[in-house]
Amino acid sequence: MYDWNDYLKIAYDILNNNSIDSLDETRFRVSISRAYYAVFHNARILCESRKELKKAYAQGGGEHEQVYNKLRQVNKGSKEFISKCHSIANNLKMLKCERQNADYVADTEITKRQAELHYQKSERSLRAIEELKNL
Repeated sequence: MYDWNDYLKIAYDILNNNSIDSLDETRFRVSISRAYYAVFHNARILCESRKELKKAYAQGGGEHEQVYNKLRQVNKGSKEFISKCHSIANNLKMLKCERQNADYVADTEITKRQAELHYQKSERSLRAIEELKNL
């Protein structure tokens, strides 16, 4: 099975590859996109593997919205589990907005600092997902 964490590794490599200076903003945009998808796919797998999340109500929308809704609306499990799910949902939504901006909005400059912050948030979200697997 493919390890979606590799997307975060490639996001890091792209972000820090200074050998293609003329494409800086492109690197930052691609890094943001890959980091988001590392979190999204791991969150999706979490939702498929935990009974508390399988049963959570996920109304409408595409797969991204359904994963977010399951994490946001879960109400079964320990208080810690529910709280962490809600936190991951909020982070996922924020990361998705940043990814959409990087992927679709040409008239907004994406800086290295923005990409670095996005990477750090993605890394924290992945750690939180890993913690949930052990609860």
